[in-house]
Amino acid sequence: IDFGIAKAVGSHLTPESVVTRWGQAIGTPAYMSPEQAASPGLDIDTRSDIYSLGVMLYELLVGRLPVDPDAIGLNAFFARLASGDTNPHIPSERAHNLGRDEFSIAESRGTHTGHLAGQIKGDLDWIVMKALEPDRSRRYETANGLAMDLERHLSDDPVSARPPTTVYRFSKFARRHRAAVLAASIVAVVVAVSAVVSTVGLLRARRAERRAEREAAATRELGTLVQDALRAFDPKAPRANAITAREILDHGAERIRRSLGDQPVVQAEIDQTIGTVYSSLALYEPARSLLESALRTRERELGPNDPSVAETLESLGNLERFRGNYPDAEQRLQRALAIRRRTLAPGDPALVSALASLASLRARQQRNAEAESLYKQVLTIEQGEGEQAAPQFAAHLRNLAVVYWGEKRFAPAESLLQRALAIQEKTLAPDHPDIATTRNNLAVVYWSLGRYADALPMYQEAMASLERAYGPSHPNVASTVNNLGETLWKLKRYGEAEPLLRRALAIKEQTLAPGEPSLAITLNALAGVLRDQQRYAEAEPLYQRALAIREKAFGSKNATVAETLNDYAELLRRTGRAKQADDLVARAGRGDR
Repeated sequence: IDFGIAKAVGSHLTPESVVTRWGQAIGTPAYMSPEQAASPGLDIDTRSDIYSLGVMLYELLVGRLPVDPDAIGLNAFFARLASGDTNPHIPSERAHNLGRDEFSIAESRGTHTGHLAGQIKGDLDWIVMKALEPDRSRRYETANGLAMDLERHLSDDPVSARPPTTVYRFSKFARRHRAAVLAASIVAVVVAVSAVVSTVGLLRARRAERRAEREAAATRELGTLVQDALRAFDPKAPRANAITAREILDHGAERIRRSLGDQPVVQAEIDQTIGTVYSSLALYEPARSLLESALRTRERELGPNDPSVAETLESLGNLERFRGNYPDAEQRLQRALAIRRRTLAPGDPALVSALASLASLRARQQRNAEAESLYKQVLTIEQGEGEQAAPQFAAHLRNLAVVYWGEKRFAPAESLLQRALAIQEKTLAPDHPDIATTRNNLAVVYWSLGRYADALPMYQEAMASLERAYGPSHPNVASTVNNLGETLWKLKRYGEAEPLLRRALAIKEQTLAPGEPSLAITLNALAGVLRDQQRYAEAEPLYQRALAIREKAFGSKNATVAETLNDYAELLRRTGRAKQADDLVARAGRGDR
């Protein structure tokens, strides 16, 4: 009777019949059915008791009510119950979240917390949830139906509450006939394993054969390309010494596209190789075209999560980083890193490369704390690789030093650069461009400390080496030309500084995206040279352009923005616009804070 309130079922109700609290729910709330909570009590049948039995069974299994009125408040409980919106967790799920009493609840049921949910999961979940259906037409019709399903569960027969799938029925059969099924399974497993081993071996052999064929085709094509390149430099050739690396690559890419049309994976590998070379030569548009083609082919032929897809994504991300397209670079590099984290071991060189590429992007974005953390992860991994990783280790030491320099931590930056330079001079050829880049960066630290006389010869040496490696119009050359020009400016050698800065600006405008922050470095320096020569009308638009680039890239609260504001303010002060100058200095001060 505690399930609700007893009622007459054998005779017609009359106004004289006992109906207490007409229109109100009567009974113990936690065990009451939705129809008891919703109706005035005239349309209740035995299926209401099934719901209450389901609540009791739920509580017996996990020591908790499906929905506790005390936990959500009585009014909220009745509102949910009356609408049928109880949505209790299934018993096995609830057994995973019993709070402080989980040990005592499991112990009182003859088990422990790690096993309780597993013992309930399956038939008992289905039986309880069928009894607790808000729609009574979907519950058990009688208490005997509920009891019979519990008996079926105990005897490993299929229960009526559960969909009668073939797998479910077989699992029940197997539990009832364990010995026979076990013997048959052993025989089946032996036969299946033999077949699988044979099939896997055959598939691996075929995959290895196809991979070897692809690699052989790629090697043949690359060999032919190299031979053609060497013949182009034969003194007897019609255009001896006149052909350029760009022409060789263009010819090779077109030839490969024609000859490997029926081998898309091999073609993608060679597109990747030539695209990467184009990118290193700052030929960004043809590089992007080839790399995008390689990406499409690899995604189509090998799937979107293949490691080779990550390789091309990283190349494209680095290309966009070089050009200053940071949102595109971010998207490519993050996806490449995600693929490599899923598919590679933590110390794999390709995963380290993806981390380093993202660190370089963070440094360009002046997100120095993130860049430092990523570079330290990379260095920790590479330090364990010994001499094998020495050149890469030195390059990443140098890049971490650049992050320190950006934070004005000049002493640790100088120390890391000297360490990197020592490793590179020991492991690389004397004219290797990485050595020149490290010398350039060490000179930047000296420049920042006001040691212009120390910086000048290092810049001159680095510029000559980078020009030999990359040619006169490469962005890496432009950076060193810029730095040399800035040093001559600080030494008041304006006539030498100006043409260098104009050359650096021309290279950057030709190769970089219009809003790339590196442009603002040269614009700011060139404006300073013109200002100090009292050529104010020429200098002012350069300051304005540098300021616009830096504010768009980094926001107003940034040290480089403050640098341009202060330098521009000096020009305004010299041209009699003191109030405007003070406003810019105030803006710079707010940005510094």
